[in-house]
Amino acid sequence: GPLGAVPVALGARVVRVRVPARWRRIHAQEEDSEKNRPPPKSTFHQVMVAVGDGGTVLRSQDDGAHWKLVETATRAELRCVKLHSTSGTWIAAGADGTVLRSTDAARTWTRIPPPSRALLASLSVESVSGTFLIAGEDGALLRSEDAGLHWQQVQDVTAEAITSLIGPDKHGS
Repeated sequence: GPLGAVPVALGARVVRVRVPARWRRIHAQEEDSEKNRPPPKSTFHQVMVAVGDGGTVLRSQDDGAHWKLVETATRAELRCVKLHSTSGTWIAAGADGTVLRSTDAARTWTRIPPPSRALLASLSVESVSGTFLIAGEDGALLRSEDAGLHWQQVQDVTAEAITSLIGPDKHGS
């Protein structure tokens, strides 16, 4: 896609920027016909996802020019989303320990039972192994070694909120 295209969710509006001085408003759309088509094998490398309040998941396949609202099994506030590009697994997380997982280019999402009820606010994925980490309030630090199917609480290190999480990206992307 174009260099510098960045989607940003602001309430119910989604905007993107190609040149920092020019912003354009893009409307989220819902289209039933797309839900019935299987994704091409490489679609997850082209998909952009935005998450937000009320279990909102928005999906774009054209560098953020058009967005579609995706149904989820939650109304919880979602705070973060991450793709493991090798497997095509998407994870989204948020309030009340909510963890959602998608393996079909973010078309459908399944709620995964987490071992924490904390607000989860940051995600990281190790690019080679696919190990996901989620961090949040009350020192919540969760780990999955099976592409987000099962989660374990990592040892208690702090009772303070963990607000950001980053790990090495061995592919350099």
